[in-house]
Amino acid sequence: MSSIPRISKSIITHWTDNVYFQRGQKYYEEGAIYEQRIQGMIIKSKCSGSQAPFYRQEVLFDSRGIKSAECSLSRR
Repeated sequence: MSSIPRISKSIITHWTDNVYFQRGQKYYEEGAIYEQRIQGMIIKSKCSGSQAPFYRQEVLFDSRGIKSAECSLSRR
């Protein structure tokens, strides 16, 4: 079974940009990211939101790095 590879800031900003990276880092430092869990090659979490109770985040990895990433609004 593969394990999630180490990734750098430059890899993350390739999927977003520096503005979103900085915003996400601030959310993390303020404790807004919670219920982090690893399920195989997927990292999932929730983030407190202003438009909804929370946002769901999911990052799928393959052996080379990030394969896909998503942040979705949750109405529950």
